[in-house]
Amino acid sequence: MNKYNIIFPIDDVDKIIIGLEERLEKVHCCYDASITLLYGDRVFGAGRDSIREYLINLKNIAQKVVDNTLQLHASIEKDIGFLLNEELQYKPGLF
Repeated sequence: MNKYNIIFPIDDVDKIIIGLEERLEKVHCCYDASITLLYGDRVFGAGRDSIREYLINLKNIAQKVVDNTLQLHASIEKDIGFLLNEELQYKPGLF
């Protein structure tokens, strides 16, 4: 359970939350944390990784949004979280 959070508001409702178990002052770039996207009434958890990896990915995705170059492949017809779960379970038929 996370005691502390770094919150990146997207708007008045939606936000990205990086969950920490220690105070921010004790966190370093390789610190293992959780990340969650709260979007409307939906919650998307992305597991655990280093803070550095989350922030690099967040920066790269945000830059693509700003540049209007972030696109999903036309073959993606299901929820991305569902597809990731299928991939992590090594389900056949995914690319």
